[in-house]
Amino acid sequence: MCSLSLSDCLHRRSDTPFAPAISAKAKKAVGQKVRAWHLNRRSGTDLSGLAAEINPQVRGWIGYYGAFYRSELYPSAWRIDQHLLRWAMQKFKRLRGKIAKANAWLDTVRRRWPRLFAHWHLLPLPEFVKVVGAIGSRKGAMIRTCGSLGLVA
Repeated sequence: MCSLSLSDCLHRRSDTPFAPAISAKAKKAVGQKVRAWHLNRRSGTDLSGLAAEINPQVRGWIGYYGAFYRSELYPSAWRIDQHLLRWAMQKFKRLRGKIAKANAWLDTVRRRWPRLFAHWHLLPLPEFVKVVGAIGSRKGAMIRTCGSLGLVA
């Protein structure tokens, strides 16, 4: 039973809870902005230069959209990591076409300098899982998982 006046009870929609999280439209805009950075084309810049360029914007997104539901930003943070992987594969010849090595390299950088990128504190440190005979992968391939998020690279 509603403890408010009758008119307030009739106009309140209790069946749809309010969740002040990032909207689908804003998620799409963030993703488009990350894509527009064209990180993989910036092989002339170093990692600290990339961090200096993108961190202010990412901190703004975390502060604004992550004020209530930070977990809604996990996919965006993961997407930024994927673009950093592509950047590393373009930048370093030894990583070209080698996703597992690029993942290991990025994880090493993340363990050494955990505050280099603003979005890294949102995601747990990845664990490597050995997959034996999985469908669509080579036998014994290594895949990167992001803990309980269910995200696989």
